[in-house]
Amino acid sequence: MAQKLFEVVNTALTNTLGLPLWVPGCLEHPDKQSCIEENGVRNDWNHYFYEYHMQSPFLKKVMLIQPIEEKPFYLLDVYEWMAKNPWVPITAVILYVIGVFGGQHLMKNRAPFDFRKAMAWWNIFLSVFSFIGVLRVVPEIIYKYFLFGSHEIMCGHPELIYGSGASGLWVQFFILSKLGELIDTAFLVLHKKPVIFLHWYHHVTVLLFCWFTYVNKNPGVLFCGMNYSVHAIMYFYYYLQAADRNSFLFTSLLPMFGYEKDLKGSCKDSFKKKVLSAKNTSRITMMQTSQMVVGVLIVIYYFRNPSCSRENGGPVDWTLMAYCGVMYSSYLYLFAEVYVNKFIKNRKNRKLSNPNVPPTNDQNEDKKKK
Repeated sequence: MAQKLFEVVNTALTNTLGLPLWVPGCLEHPDKQSCIEENGVRNDWNHYFYEYHMQSPFLKKVMLIQPIEEKPFYLLDVYEWMAKNPWVPITAVILYVIGVFGGQHLMKNRAPFDFRKAMAWWNIFLSVFSFIGVLRVVPEIIYKYFLFGSHEIMCGHPELIYGSGASGLWVQFFILSKLGELIDTAFLVLHKKPVIFLHWYHHVTVLLFCWFTYVNKNPGVLFCGMNYSVHAIMYFYYYLQAADRNSFLFTSLLPMFGYEKDLKGSCKDSFKKKVLSAKNTSRITMMQTSQMVVGVLIVIYYFRNPSCSRENGGPVDWTLMAYCGVMYSSYLYLFAEVYVNKFIKNRKNRKLSNPNVPPTNDQNEDKKKK
């Protein structure tokens, strides 16, 4: 039923708008396996795989840009460079930790900087980047689910599930983006906001795990699709919180949707009450926590299915998966702890602010009055 609906939507988009989400592939072939064997190649484990490049026709027209080639010549070169240079994430992590604690020490007796505008732009960039990642990776996961089934999505070889085409490119971008996301912490340090253990621990461990899982060709496309989806929403929410109250967003765009302006011509206060509320802030944290629940469940699935292991012809490295299990379990505990402390225990006296955003001038004046 779902597959038929999928095909109907694709056909409708193709016939009416000329915007196919997918080009014909083995999903439409009456004998999928023979289609793969006839048109595919063998991977490192001597299994057939066939790369599907479905998203490009849609994105070329919808995004009004000429996207990067579906099989970029440099993707595999970058992969080889990443595999040969494990010192890069290790060095980045060491410098990052030094920067976190050294930066806080240097800022101890200094006034906080105000980089709210820069941070707002950074958050919207990460949101748009993640949204494009969703468009590139999630449709591929769904398509391969209908083609191969859930077990292959969980334990399939990387070439089979995302390959080196459009999805492979955005999986690679996902891994490399973990280096860029370290900049999040720089804003906290420069704004003299607290850098809690969960924040820097998460950045350190996720960078190392993603890099070494990717270069060792372990399955991980579900983690990628899930994280892109959450980050697209999360960073957009952070952008809304960090955006200047006198920006075009709050003075011209949102008032068109019924948000009331204040005497200074900004609707940020009314928008904050309706959208940037405690309930929605808790939902963002809940989304982050749910990621960790899914991560733990995926690891449990691996350990309950020995056929996924490399010893049995699968792609899963048990050492990396054990690391993954410890990592996601610790994330789950820490995120759940933050959620309970912030939104349950302190419900009455909760401060409705985002730790990633410095206080506004209005909030500073309120503090002085108190």
